[in-house]
Amino acid sequence: MKRLVLLAILLSVVPLAAAADDSFTGRFGAGVNWEGLQAKYGFADDWLGEAKLQFASNNTLVGARAYHLFPELPRMLLVVKPYVGAELDWVFSEYLKGGVLTGGFGGFEFLPTPNIGLEIDVGLYYQNLWSSLGSVADVGVILNIGATLFF
Repeated sequence: MKRLVLLAILLSVVPLAAAADDSFTGRFGAGVNWEGLQAKYGFADDWLGEAKLQFASNNTLVGARAYHLFPELPRMLLVVKPYVGAELDWVFSEYLKGGVLTGGFGGFEFLPTPNIGLEIDVGLYYQNLWSSLGSVADVGVILNIGATLFF
């Protein structure tokens, strides 16, 4: 029974991966990320821009990302596009005067169909938060996951 289920999954995924479109130029995407929303636009075959909004219990993050896409990895079950990028975010909070978060990241976009992208990346970020008591700066690693529907 397990073999039949696995075979059914493989037969449904492989044709979708083979039909995936390699080009993001001129395509718009809307999606979700961990505790937020995102909108992407393909400026060229190898460049994407993203506007993002993320929510936490005590702050809101509004920012932008730029992605440089590399050629896709050899196809197996899914189209996989590695990428690197940079991000700049502004922090809004009722407890803080503000703040910024900036950094670089690298990851992968998995495309099970031409219109669905699943991404995961990790990056090194610098944050600087301001309050009435002063500012706090730190460097840390951030993991990002999301899903995008491309039109």
